[in-house]
Amino acid sequence: MRRSLARCCPAAVLVVSLVALLAGCSDQHETTVNPPAPNPDTQPPMTPSMGQWTAKEGGPLYLAWSEGSEADLAGYNIYRYAPNPGSLQSYVKLNMGLVTENSLMVQDAMPGVYEHYRVSSVDDSGNESAMSSAVETSFHFGSEDQPPPIEPNYIP
Repeated sequence: MRRSLARCCPAAVLVVSLVALLAGCSDQHETTVNPPAPNPDTQPPMTPSMGQWTAKEGGPLYLAWSEGSEADLAGYNIYRYAPNPGSLQSYVKLNMGLVTENSLMVQDAMPGVYEHYRVSSVDDSGNESAMSSAVETSFHFGSEDQPPPIEPNYIP
C-alpha cells in the first residue's frame, strides 16, 4: 500500500512548498527597460559645389569647392574622370583618406590634357553625398608670362 508524501512527512511538504513560494515571489520586481535604440544616421550631407581651379606653370593643379556646414561633416572625396571600358564607374577616387579641407592640390595633372573632377561630402557616419557637377580643367602654357585660365568650365 502506497502512502502519499503529505501523510508520511508533512514537514517535508511544508518545506518544499515554502521554498517554491519564496523562489517565485518577492516584494521587489526587477524589470529592465532598455531605452529605444537611437535612429542611425542615414542622411548624407549636402553635395558640395565644385568651384575654381588654378594652375601655375610647372606647378600642380589646385581644385576648390564650397565648404560644407553640417556639424557631422567628416571630409570630402575627390574623383577624376578616367574612362575604363571594363568598369561601370568612370570616376575614380583620388584620395586614400578623407580630405578635410575644401581644396586639393593635384600633383599629377598634365598641361594640355582635359580632365574632369567631381567632389562629394562624407559625414561621421560614413554617409556620402552625391557627386558635384563636374569641372573640366585644361591648362596650356604658350609662354612663361601667360597665366593659366582661372574660371572653371562646368560640365553638366
